[in-house]
Amino acid sequence: MVKRSTSKDKLFGEKVKAERLDAKKSRRQIAEKMGISQQQLEKYETSENRMSAGKLVDIAKALGVGFLEIIPEEFLELDKADNLAIYLWKKLSYQNKKTAISVMREMVK
Repeated sequence: MVKRSTSKDKLFGEKVKAERLDAKKSRRQIAEKMGISQQQLEKYETSENRMSAGKLVDIAKALGVGFLEIIPEEFLELDKADNLAIYLWKKLSYQNKKTAISVMREMVK
C-alpha cells in the first residue's frame, strides 16, 4: 500500500526548501551532498515523495544546519521564550554554552 503525502509532509517539504534557499544552495548542490538526484530532492520539497526521518537527517547535514532547524515550527510547539532561548543559544561561543549549561543545572536543582 502506497501512502500519499499529507499536509504534514507538505510542511516538511516547504521547510526544507526554505532552508535550502536561505543557505543560498541549489538543488544540485544539496542533492550531490546527499547522493540523490536533483529530481528526488525536488520531489521531497514539493511533497510528491515523503521523506523518512533518515532523509531529514541527511538533508540537515547537507544544508549544514541542525536537525531541529528543518522541523516546521508548527511541530516544535515552542513559545516565544523558547524561540528566544534557541536564537540566543546559537550565538553563544562554545565556552559560554558550557557556562550557561552549568548555570541552568544549578537553576533546576
